[in-house]
Amino acid sequence: MDDFKVINRVLLVDDDQKFLNTSKKYLINTKEVFSEDQILTAISKEDAIRQFNEHDDIDILVSDVVMENNLAGLELVKYVRSELRRDKLQIILHTGQAGEIGEIGKEEEELIKEYDINAFVKKGHDAPIKLLSALHSALRSFKLLCKIEEQKKEIEELYFRLKDFTLSQ
Repeated sequence: MDDFKVINRVLLVDDDQKFLNTSKKYLINTKEVFSEDQILTAISKEDAIRQFNEHDDIDILVSDVVMENNLAGLELVKYVRSELRRDKLQIILHTGQAGEIGEIGKEEEELIKEYDINAFVKKGHDAPIKLLSALHSALRSFKLLCKIEEQKKEIEELYFRLKDFTLSQ
């Protein structure tokens, strides 16, 4: 898998600065995948939107669900998917809420499908290792999407070369 595109940046979004700092340190200390300059942080939905507008190379988003309001994380996901059209972006939401999310009364499974989310991670004492596991999964998915996109371009090139060759005969 060394020939796969390596991710550019991860954006961590949470209104809890302590959780942000702990998560960033944990990811940097793993030294397997992420370096310090690859990890961006934001403390609100608006701050995250600013980060997306400044950095078009964010490949993975990890966001809290409940921040400045009960829907902030989901609003961010909707913005990124609908407005920025970031279809390859891998999204991991984390929350301290159990079962239903915020005031919307939907189960996590419904939200995963509706918002095209890769994973939910519950906050707690084992959150860092669960987050790392979800990030590794998101990284593999992103790399595979990039490989598929690359192969699609190669197939298109071959098709047009074959078409040109056939027409010249």
